[in-house]
Amino acid sequence: MRQVGIIFVVALIALIVIVTYSMSRKTGNASSFTLTDTDGNNFSLLDFRGKVVVLDLMATWCGPCVQEIPHLKEVQQHYGDNVVILSISVGGDSDQGLRDFKADQGATWRFAIDTDNVATKYDVLYIPTLVIIDKNGDIQFTHVGTTPSSTLIEEIDGLL
Repeated sequence: MRQVGIIFVVALIALIVIVTYSMSRKTGNASSFTLTDTDGNNFSLLDFRGKVVVLDLMATWCGPCVQEIPHLKEVQQHYGDNVVILSISVGGDSDQGLRDFKADQGATWRFAIDTDNVATKYDVLYIPTLVIIDKNGDIQFTHVGTTPSSTLIEEIDGLL
């Protein structure tokens, strides 16, 4: 019985380490991708070199992803065109469903379906995942779960 308890504790510690690692800050060069937004415009991450980019890897059916939208609106209002927000649906949404979601949420930044394996390129295991990329194309911040606008603004302020 004692061995079962020890195995349980070791497994629990391993799980905590794995979850903490997957939710922790990741840095490095941001992988490039090319997508088509809900308005039919093609864009690439490279198009935004010289600007700070916030990648919002999400899905319309994800409750925490919906909760993230007001935080992203605050970031957009705070920075205007100085920061680019890209919401990328990695959850099997349709083009029309994503267009409707964007309109229903009153979001004005780009939304696109992940057709270039962005989720894989950025090791996304859970959504929402937010990634902040600096002006040089390097990842400076990654967070899994709803992220308050104050945290995002603090991270972005350090990059501008």
